[in-house]
Amino acid sequence: NLLDFAFAGNFAFAGAHQPTTGTVVGRLARLLAQMLIE
Repeated sequence: NLLDFAFAGNFAFAGAHQPTTGTVVGRLARLLAQMLIE
C-alpha cells in the first residue's frame, strides 16, 4: 500500500544519507526499496 511504500522510501532515504549506510539496517532498507520500485 502507498503508506508502506512512502515509509520504506523515507527509511531508505534516511539510511542512504547517514553514516550507517553500511550496516545491516541500511542494506535491508536499500534492498526493500529496490524490491518495491522494480
